Amino acid sequence: EAVFPFFADPHNLERITPAFLKFKVLSMDTPTIESGTLLRYRLKLHGLPIHWTTRIKDWNPPHSFRDVQLSGPYRLWDHTHRFERREGGTLMTDIVRFRTPFDILRRTPLLSWINRDVEAIFRYRQTVIETMLGLRWAVSAPHSDHRAGGLCHPTAATAATTGPVRAEAAPS
Repeated sequence: EAVFPFFADPHNLERITPAFLKFKVLSMDTPTIESGTLLRYRLKLHGLPIHWTTRIKDWNPPHSFRDVQLSGPYRLWDHTHRFERREGGTLMTDIVRFRTPFDILRRTPLLSWINRDVEAIFRYRQTVIETMLGLRWAVSAPHSDHRAGGLCHPTAATAATTGPVRAEAAPS
């Protein structure tokens, strides 16, 4: 399968992130991704330079992995990538939990702006990935997750090497 290895290579993030973010992987502290790998990135968000550091957790190839922000633009960023073999391809589910850097932003129109930014990034990825891997996926709007004290952004995809491709809704 080409799906898990593609998403397990951090340099592919540069290929599937909108150019206006000027996203660049700066370093990785292990030769290959594994549980505990520390990744450092640089990007520009609305013109502001941002350094972002994540750690890989729950590394379980070829089924799933999770990246968690240690420092960066969010108060919380917890991104789970799941891959499940299905007839004709792979069901890929992205679950992104994030929280704004300041609790007060959760009660302002800025939260909608941040949600739109995250959704736009995933929509861009959808377009690029469809072209690169023949992948189709559905992007649903971020929604409140009061149990997590933040927001969830689920997406799902079905990748197929041959035959029709069908998008499915991500589990909540």
